[in-house]
Amino acid sequence: MNMLNQPSEVDNLLFEIKLMLRLSHPHIVEYYGASVDELGVLHIFQEWVPGGSVQDLLTRFGSFALSTVREYTKQILEGLDYLHSNNIIHRDIKGGNILVNANRTVKLADFGASTTLTQFNQTQETTTIKG
Repeated sequence: MNMLNQPSEVDNLLFEIKLMLRLSHPHIVEYYGASVDELGVLHIFQEWVPGGSVQDLLTRFGSFALSTVREYTKQILEGLDYLHSNNIIHRDIKGGNILVNANRTVKLADFGASTTLTQFNQTQETTTIKG
């Protein structure tokens, strides 16, 4: 649990939750919703992925067999293809954000750094003036 003190933290989390609630794909972690309790603690409800992350699995068991690398890569690309077809760019693909369930199904997670494309194929960040 994390107390949210910074408005930008809240905005980023709310963006992520709103984004994720509209997505449904076998290789994307499913979000069910969120709530803030009376202490201001944000609780996010999402699909349970018991296998852990790719990073955790590599740490525990060492290198994957080539067949596993192929299987996981294919699933990651299918998830990314789905995101891109919905104008979403993940922007933080790494072992810790790739979860694996008990059936060896890969799920992309942690969309806090993601962005969406506008109708002009620009990201939110490139259309925002900073400084």
